[in-house]
This record gives sequence, C-alpha cells and structure tokens, in this order.
Amino acid sequence: MNFELCYYPTTIIGVDDDPIFLQNFSLVLDPSLAFRHCTTPSEALTLARQSVRSYQEQGLVTRYRDYAGQAVEDGAHAVVVLDLSGLWKRIYRADRFEETSVAIVDYAMPEMDGLSFCRQLAGTRIKKIMLTGRMDEHHAIDALNEGVIDAFVTKGDSDAPNKIGTLVKRLQRSYFREVNFDLENLLLDRAPEFLQDETIAEHLRREWQSRDIVEYYLTLNPPGYVAVSRSGQVLRSVVMTDADFASHEDIVRDCNGPEELLDMLSRRAAVPFFWRSGGFFSPDDDWRDQLFDAHIVEGSRGKYAVSLITDPPVTEGAGQDVMSYDQFLEAFDLDSAPG
Repeated sequence: MNFELCYYPTTIIGVDDDPIFLQNFSLVLDPSLAFRHCTTPSEALTLARQSVRSYQEQGLVTRYRDYAGQAVEDGAHAVVVLDLSGLWKRIYRADRFEETSVAIVDYAMPEMDGLSFCRQLAGTRIKKIMLTGRMDEHHAIDALNEGVIDAFVTKGDSDAPNKIGTLVKRLQRSYFREVNFDLENLLLDRAPEFLQDETIAEHLRREWQSRDIVEYYLTLNPPGYVAVSRSGQVLRSVVMTDADFASHEDIVRDCNGPEELLDMLSRRAAVPFFWRSGGFFSPDDDWRDQLFDAHIVEGSRGKYAVSLITDPPVTEGAGQDVMSYDQFLEAFDLDSAPG
C-alpha cells in the first residue's frame, strides 16, 4: 500500500546507568521526540512490557468462535476480525503517545549488559539502538547480524547525536510498517481503493503537512482518515470513488430521497458524510449539513472526490477530550528526568 493505515508519535526510552549522560544526551535530540530516561534495565523493561501489553489490550482484533453462521474452533482456526472503528478512537486515549517504539541502550551496565536487555525484548516490535564503546563494537556487530539489535552507534563518535536522531526517525517508521503490515493482512479485500494510489497519498501528505498533522488513522465509513494536528485539532479526510458515490445514490433512490441530493451526488458536487445515521442517508435526517466541499483529484487509478473536514461531527466519542501531542510533551517533560 502507498499509505500507512495509522501513525502517531511514540516514546523513545534511553537506558544508561549514568543519569548525567542521559540528561545531556536528551538535550541534543530533536525536542519533538518524547525521550524517557531509565537508569536501570529493569525499569526500562517494565516500561517496555507495559507498552506492549497496553497495545495488545486495545481491542482492535477480535477472535470469534461463531462468525457469520459458521461454528469455528478456538485456536489456529479461529476467525480474526479487525475493528477499524477502534483504530481512530485512539485519539481519545491520553496514553497513546507513551507507546514505546525505540530503545537506545548502553552496552556496559552493572545490572545487565545492553545485549542481554535487548534479548529480553525479543518478540516485540520495539526497535533497539546500541550505544557502545570502541572495545565493544565487535559485540554490537555480531548482535546486529543476529538481529538482536537494529543499529549501533559508538559513544565517542562526535556525530553520534545526529546519527541517532536519523536512526530514531527511520526505526519509528519501521516500527509502524510492522504494525501496518498486520493491519493490512486483516483488512484483505476491505481495504479502500485509494490506498493503492500514490497520487492520493501525496495529496494527503501535502494537505496534512500544511496543517501540522502528526497522527492519522484509517476509517472505512466513510473511507478516509481521522487526523489530528500537533496542537490537537481533529480533521477528517474523506476520499470517495465513483463506486462509493454510486452506493450512496442507490440508497437515496431506495429511500425516495430528494432529487436535489441525487443531483449533487451525481455531479460530485459534494462529499457525503451522513454521520447522524451510521454513514448512510436516512430520510429522517436533515442531509444538508452532512455534505462537505468536494475537491476532485485525478489519481493514477482514477478520479477521487476528496474532502478535508475540520472538527468533524462524530457519533461516538463526541465530547471527549483529545490530548494533543504538544500537551503530552509538556506534561512528559515534567516527569521524565533521569533517576
């Protein structure tokens, strides 16, 4: 796919028994990164395992014993269903940014050496960067070749902060590629067509960059994304194909809906988001405030009608607070000092 199904800022943990080094190191990293100091491997392992457990408990995946009228045995043959409505609702989870994606680990520590720590994270998606002394580089090279770590940087390297900053950004994307790979496999043929269109992906990237979007989540009804800016403004990007419009037109006709609405849909003059009635037209609702400006984009796979809705209406979660990434960083900086 040309675009991720979801992305949001995550936390980096630094593991070193020297709190002064961690403090100085954090000052040269990108200030937009959430960098949590851990002076013992056991403290860092507790945080990492809590992060993994929190992600697993978010309820995106459901295993059914009985699904679509078919009895299914537990275990390897259970039907697995992805609930994408739970994906975008992460914007209401204040702890979503605390998810650990990368660990930066010192090699030489008294409680447990860095390689032993990284082996404890085997089976998780957390990426590992090893900080080594000159004498430890051969251990790091072996660990890299074995897949125990994802990268290493020598502490004495004068360009170490820049190298680590570049590595962190690359590994955070790698972390989400694995998350998205699992989601894509569960979506299968339910994936919206626009995800395969690079032109649409570039259009969304430009739109979001201009609005300082830092997190986004795929939705199916309507097809598109719920996105949140760094300051916490919520937007909804709706991307509709001719087939999507045809489905809405059929429902309006079946309900003996107004000709004015049918005309607007047939001309692609507006994008429908019937949020009051579960995503589709209902004759009991006023439809006029459920249509949004349409921008026609010529994609590589066809034409799309795209609408970017600011502060979109929602049926679930309305009234809940959305903690912005700026707010998270402000609170995070107050309690993430070493030790």
